[in-house]
Amino acid sequence: MAKKARSLSPGRTFDTFWVMINLSGPRYWKVSPTGIEKVGAPLPHEGPVLCFDETSDFRVAYPKNGSIKQAAKYFLTEKQEKCRVFMGSKYNLGAGNYTPYYGTAVNRVDQFAHRLFPGAYFIDQLVVRQKIKLSEDRVVGFRFEEQTDSGDGFSIIILYGLRTNGEMTDPQVSLNPPELELIIRDYAQTNGIENFEPMLFTFEDLSRVPQGIGYPVETMVGTVPVRYFTSMVALGLLGTAGLSFAYSGYLWLSIESAKRDATVAEKRASDAKKKTEQMLIANLPQLAERTSVDYSRLFKYSELIYNPVMSIKEASITRDTGTIHVDVFIFGGPTKELNPYNEISALVNSDLPPGLIRKNTYVSGDSNAYKIQFEFQSLDSTIHSLIGLK
Repeated sequence: MAKKARSLSPGRTFDTFWVMINLSGPRYWKVSPTGIEKVGAPLPHEGPVLCFDETSDFRVAYPKNGSIKQAAKYFLTEKQEKCRVFMGSKYNLGAGNYTPYYGTAVNRVDQFAHRLFPGAYFIDQLVVRQKIKLSEDRVVGFRFEEQTDSGDGFSIIILYGLRTNGEMTDPQVSLNPPELELIIRDYAQTNGIENFEPMLFTFEDLSRVPQGIGYPVETMVGTVPVRYFTSMVALGLLGTAGLSFAYSGYLWLSIESAKRDATVAEKRASDAKKKTEQMLIANLPQLAERTSVDYSRLFKYSELIYNPVMSIKEASITRDTGTIHVDVFIFGGPTKELNPYNEISALVNSDLPPGLIRKNTYVSGDSNAYKIQFEFQSLDSTIHSLIGLK
C-alpha cells in the first residue's frame, strides 16, 4: 500500500495541475502555464491531481444538505463500492439548493501516494464562484489547450452534463479532438441536453480555485478521522473500568479488615455495596451520560465556527473537554492575494457560540495563517457531582 503524505493546505491555489485519465491504467498530463506534457505520477506535494474516470469517480447531489453517511450508503447500493466520501459546497442553480458529495472506492485511494481530486468537484466550485444559474440542462467542462505559434498545440477536453436538479452526467474525455463542435453536439444529444452551447472552463479559471481536501485518505466521520473516535472510546472504556477497579479495591480492604473483625467488616462491606448499588440504579441515566463522550458537541462547534477561509486541522474530545485546532488563512481566495483585513479580524476576534472559548491564537511559522485553539466543556457536570464527592 502506498504511504499517504499530508495534502497541501486546502485553501491554496496552484498554477500547475496533473490530469489523470484511465486508459487501461492511470495516465498523467501535467498542465501548466508553459503547456501540456505527458508525464509520470507526480510526487505527493507537487500539486493537485484531477481525476476523470466515470467508472471510479462518483457524485451525488441532495436537495438542501444530505449527509456523508447517506452518500456513502448510496454509492454502496448503486455503485457496489465502499467509498471514501467528502462533501462539496452547497449551491443554487436557480431551482433550489443542492449539496454535492463525491466518492471513490477505498482501495483506489490506497493505490496512490498522491491525493486524488475529482474533476466534478472543481466544476461545482467554478459554478458556485461564478454564480451560474441554469434554466435548462447544459454541457459544462474543461478545455485545456497548449498555445503554439503554429496553432496545432495539444488539447484536453472534458465534458459533463449539468442538470437543473443538481445532478451531473458521467464525464467524457477527448485528447486533441479534431472536431470539437461535433463532439459536444454528440455528447449533448446522448445525454438528452438540447442546448449545444457549452460552458467550458479554462486553465486560468481553474488556477483561481482552492484545491480543497480531495478524497480522504482515511475513514472519516463528517470532517473528523475515525482514529480520533477510537481513541476517545478507549479512554471512555478505561474510565468505566476505573470504577470497577475502585470498587474491587474497596472490597479487598474490607476483607483485610475482616481478619481482625469479620462481623463488623462484612456488615460494612455489605452496607457499602448496597448503598453503591442503590445510588447507581437511581442515577443510571445520569451515570451513562457522564461516562460517555458527547461527540455531538464536537460536530456542533465545528460546524458553528467553520468558514471557507478556515481549515479545521484537528478535533478531539474526552469526557470532560473538547479541543478544535483551526487555521485561518491570511493568503488565499481566488486571486491568491491577502484576505481582507476586516474578514480576518472578524474570524480571529469574533464573538463565539456559548460554551466555546478561544484558548490560544498565534501566527504560523510561514506567516500564512492564524492558528487558533478552541476549547469547550463536554460535560455540564462531572461524575463526582453525581455521587457527592468533592
